[in-house]
Amino acid sequence: MCCTAWKKCLLLVISCTTVITTSGHAGSTHDTSTNGTIAFERLSSLLEGDVYVINADGTGLKALTDDEKSHQPVWSPDGKHILFIKSSLASNPRYAWEKQSGHPNELYAMNSDGTNPHLLKRLENVIYAAAWSPDGLTLAISYQPVEWVNTAVNSPKPPSGPVPPGLFLMDATGRGEPRLLFRDAWTPAWSPDGKKIAFSQHAGNHWSVHVANSDGSHDAQLTNLSRDATAPAWSPDGKQIAFAALSGNQQTFVMNNDGSHERQLTNDPNWDCQQPSWSPDGKLISVWCMSARGACGAGVGGQMREVRPCHRRIFVISTIDPSARLRQVTDETGIHPQFAPISK
Repeated sequence: MCCTAWKKCLLLVISCTTVITTSGHAGSTHDTSTNGTIAFERLSSLLEGDVYVINADGTGLKALTDDEKSHQPVWSPDGKHILFIKSSLASNPRYAWEKQSGHPNELYAMNSDGTNPHLLKRLENVIYAAAWSPDGLTLAISYQPVEWVNTAVNSPKPPSGPVPPGLFLMDATGRGEPRLLFRDAWTPAWSPDGKKIAFSQHAGNHWSVHVANSDGSHDAQLTNLSRDATAPAWSPDGKQIAFAALSGNQQTFVMNNDGSHERQLTNDPNWDCQQPSWSPDGKLISVWCMSARGACGAGVGGQMREVRPCHRRIFVISTIDPSARLRQVTDETGIHPQFAPISK
C-alpha cells in the first residue's frame, strides 16, 4: 500500500477515511422544509467518496454523485450549486502508484440536485479544501502546487514531511491562475460579508485558527497554539466562529470573531468532533464525529490502510441551548458536512 504525502495531510487535518454502508434513510424524500439540508461526503472505501445530501432530521438521503471520486461539498451562496473536489490521476506521475492512485486535483461544480457536473479547474498536485465567497465570484482554496513539491524535493535539504499547501484565491469560473495569500494555510472560510477569511495554520507542530482580510492583510492568530485548533466556520451574522480543538479529545468550540469569549459546544467523550458548519438561522451546528474509543483508521501502526474501521457520524447540536447534546443525523458514516444556505 502506498503512503503518499497528500494522504498524510488529509489524515492530519480532517481524518477523512472510513467504511460506508447504506443508510436506513435512503428511501426518504429530500425535503428542504425541515430544519435544514446538509451536503456531506460518504466514502465507499479508503479515500473514495461521493457527495450526498440529507435533511438535518436524518430524512431525505440522496446521492448526487456516484463515481467514488467526489469529495468535500461546498454550497454556492445562493444554494443553487455545489462545489466539490474530484480525484483523478496525476498528469505526470513520478512513481508507479501515481499511475493508479487518484489525487484530489480537480475543482468541479454541479447544480444542487446533482445535474450538470462540470470541471472548473484542474490544479496539480493536490487541492485540500475550497470555499465559495459570499458574492459567488471568488474561491478560496487550500492547494499544494506541484512546483512547490518539486522545489522542496530537489533542494539540498529535502523536507522530512509533506510540503504544506498555501491559501490561494481564484476566479469562481475557473479562469486565470490562483493568487497566493498565505503559505501553510488550510480550511479557508469566508466571513458572511466577504471581507475576511478564517483559516487554520500549522506552526511549531501545533494548529491555530487565524483571521485575515480577504486581501491577505492583517493576519491575526485567534487561538492558543497549545489547543491545536482547526476548521473555522463563521456564524451567519459574522459575530462568532466555530472551530475544532483539543479538550481531552477533539471537540467543537465557539468564540467571538476576535477570539474572545470562547466556549465549548460539544463535550461527549465518546466522540471526536470536527469541521463545524452553521445552519442558516445560526441555531444549529453540524459536525462529523469519529468514535474516540481507541485507535482506528488509516495511519494506525504506520499503515495507510484502515487497520480497524472508524465509526464516523454526522451530528447536529443546538447553539442556543446550554444543555444541548449531540443529535445524530446519519445512521452510517458521513464526513465534511455543510449546511445549505437559504436559496435566493
